[in-house]
Amino acid sequence: MNAFWKGVGILPTAALLVACGGGGDDSSPSTTVGEAQGVYTGSFSSVGFPVGRFSTLVLDNDEIWTLYGEEGSNGELIVYGLIQGQGASNRGSFTSSALRDYSFNGDSASGSINATYTVGSTFSGTVSSAGQSVSFAGVVPAPGVSSYVYNTPAVLSDITGTWSGTSMGGVNSSYTISAGGTFSGVNEFGCGFSGTIAPRSSGKNVFDVTLINNTSQACGAASGLTGRGVALSAVLANASRQLIVTVVTSDRVYGSAIFATR
Repeated sequence: MNAFWKGVGILPTAALLVACGGGGDDSSPSTTVGEAQGVYTGSFSSVGFPVGRFSTLVLDNDEIWTLYGEEGSNGELIVYGLIQGQGASNRGSFTSSALRDYSFNGDSASGSINATYTVGSTFSGTVSSAGQSVSFAGVVPAPGVSSYVYNTPAVLSDITGTWSGTSMGGVNSSYTISAGGTFSGVNEFGCGFSGTIAPRSSGKNVFDVTLINNTSQACGAASGLTGRGVALSAVLANASRQLIVTVVTSDRVYGSAIFATR
């Protein structure tokens, strides 16, 4: 992992990816694709900081999205990077040689994963990237820790309206999500972006996201880039709602996450 880099994206202790209910389906033994799906949280062998923590989402098509970083003084996850890629689940084994590891400063590297899972319970193994390998161990968080439940449909009306967020690279932005599932916004440097967000057709509590950056000079190297990703939302213990959006560009060169509460 690009784990030496310290980002500024922070997930509270009760954040949906840090402590959320739900997990994989009780699939039959003959099921392979999607068998590992769910949300897992845990720790990994730290590289460059005291306590390595991660939160992983495995989708129904075996795509994997992971936020990783350091445990803060209040138990929050200080996000350093994002891992994304297409994996394959097969009767307790989850593998991929097509991961990308994105750090907060814009760097990215190829990676791979070899893991084992117990349906609806555990997800553990080894991730390798940029010449480093780390072991990790995750579990499906216990029910009742947060309001998020993976095995319920995402509801668009929960996230419509205006949000202010910060990327894992520390860039602030504001954006508005319409009732029809389109959104548009601008970051603190004047780079505009737009796209769509819709409940995932699988019926799980995940939103699919498409993204395009505008062609203004303020967007720099990101001008005109398109991308895709996922978003999760839940109500936190303090009654505020959190929205986390993770995206990668279509060429998979750039990836980031935006953290917002309201």
